This record gives sequence, structure tokens and C-alpha cells, in this order.
Amino acid sequence: MDVWERYWTKPRRLLNLCRIIFNVLYVRRIKKFTAHSLILEVGCGTGSCSQLLRGEGYETVGVDISPTACKVSKKRVGNVILADGRSLPFRDKTFSLCFSQGLIEHFSSEDEKCLIKEMSRTSCMIVLSVPKFRGLLHIVHRLFNLIHVKWIFPDEHYYSRGELERTLRDFSSIHWTEGFLFMDLIGFMIPENS
Repeated sequence: MDVWERYWTKPRRLLNLCRIIFNVLYVRRIKKFTAHSLILEVGCGTGSCSQLLRGEGYETVGVDISPTACKVSKKRVGNVILADGRSLPFRDKTFSLCFSQGLIEHFSSEDEKCLIKEMSRTSCMIVLSVPKFRGLLHIVHRLFNLIHVKWIFPDEHYYSRGELERTLRDFSSIHWTEGFLFMDLIGFMIPENS
């Protein structure tokens, strides 16, 4: 938790520029999945994705565990709740879509499943992005390690396609995985009886 408080309080101009470009492209992709307006962003950080969606007429709710991130995000999008994604404070199927960007790769396998289960409970569809094994972020991370420079993201995990398939297997039979820049997008519809 302290790591993320420090992360959100320290300005990172180059990283923020890269994040903005990625988020614009990511939000364009998310919009293709739903015409409905109520969307939940878990791990909203500073709210840049939610801000972009709100600009397009979607109603968004953001959730983050970091008080600093929530404070910044509330200034941008207003509707932000300080909460843990592993225990979301919403009723079942409240949202048409739930998404996260750069979130689950920082959790243990057990907590990752808990996060996805909660996202599945509260929404009809999920879209996640995760960094690829042997993708650009993974390569840069390895280079940082070689030159003994501390990596900016704590406890980051990189996913192979097979690992993504195994992760999603317990949640839905209707899912897809696609390459998206240096990440993989994964998404799935939640069956009606879940």
C-alpha cells in the first residue's frame, strides 16, 4: 500500500505521457464492447481512463485502494470510491462493464482470482489489460534489472497466453485474448446464471 501512495505522489512526466497515449487507445477499445453507460473502473489510479470515457458520455465509477489516487481521481471524474477491488461495495450486476488497466499483475494468484471474481459479480462484462511475457514492458524490466536500476512498478507479473487462459478458465467459457500494443487485452462475458 505504501508503494502505491509513493507512486501516485511522485510526478513522472515521461511515464504519464506514455500512459495517456495507451489510455486513449485502450478506452477506444473498451467503447466497442458496450453501448451501455454505467462502467466500473477497478484500480482507477488518477482516473485518466474514466475521464476519457466520461468525455464520451459514459457514466463511470472508479475504485482504488490508494487514498492519494482517489483524491486525484475525484478531481477529474468525481465518482470515485476508496475501496479494495477484492471486496467491491456494489450489488451484483450493477455495471454493464467493469475494466482495469495495469492492476491484476500486481497481485498474488489467489488475490488475482478474488479480484476477477468480484469484478464478475458486479458486472456483465470484464475487460482487463495485462503486460505480456516477453513483451516490451517485460524486456525493459529485465534491462533495468541488468543495470541494477529499480523498476517503477512493484511486484509486476508478466503473462503468457497459456497463463491467461488458465487464469480465466474458472470464470467463463466465453472469453478472448488479443494483443494490444505491449499488453494483452483479455475480456469475457459473464454468464447469466453466475
